[in-house]
Amino acid sequence: MHNFTDTQLTRVSELLQQIRVAQDDVWDAFETSLMSDAKSSVYRIVSEVEKDVILPEQVKQEVLSIAKEAWDAIVGGGSTEQRAQKSQALLGKAERYIQQALENDK
Repeated sequence: MHNFTDTQLTRVSELLQQIRVAQDDVWDAFETSLMSDAKSSVYRIVSEVEKDVILPEQVKQEVLSIAKEAWDAIVGGGSTEQRAQKSQALLGKAERYIQQALENDK
């Protein structure tokens, strides 16, 4: 169970929104085969979480691990559709993890 401070709660909520935007970008990539926005969105999550000093360490490490997997998926081998699907699934995993952390904080 997490006991988020107000600052941490705000940051976790912002991160959740950022993940949702990345999911939208990845879905667009799946539909259009244009990957640049999806790559940028996933990379932004990895980069920001790596540097984050507000997130609780457990949340940071879990989300960072999943985000790195999503990054590897989006830039890895396979068709655009395969890469987008795998990255989308991983971003969904990160979203569920954060939602659970927020629910456990109540």
